[in-house]
Amino acid sequence: MIELEIVIWLSLGSAFGTLFVYLAERSAFTERILGIGLIVACCVYVFFGLLSGDVMWIFIETSGLLLYSCFVLLGWKYKFSWLGIGWFLHHVWDYPLHLRWEGGDIAPDWYVLFCISFDVIVGLYIIIDLHRDNMDIDLLQKG
Repeated sequence: MIELEIVIWLSLGSAFGTLFVYLAERSAFTERILGIGLIVACCVYVFFGLLSGDVMWIFIETSGLLLYSCFVLLGWKYKFSWLGIGWFLHHVWDYPLHLRWEGGDIAPDWYVLFCISFDVIVGLYIIIDLHRDNMDIDLLQKG
């Protein structure tokens, strides 16, 4: 993959991540949408594992789905920041597993790059939004 293609896929992932956050934020179900989005992102990798027919990769990707589903459940039940951490850490799953490991080529490179920037945008949005909300609460309490 040439550098221009890398930049294009990272840019598209960032743009669609921003659009996803924009649309989710305007819904009455923002937290649910953001959580389901992370589960869907993991399911895409499970799908790629199934397409490969490699039992080891099906197991690895299903394990990732279970792991990131825990972040979703923790975010919904306890603190929403867990969901932001899950989204942000998902790119840590994407990069080494699918761009660096031998045999990790079950997902196309363009999708992995798209997903990496999408994940970072959504994760940062949640973490920054929570920080902004906490600052607003602090200002109200001091005011």
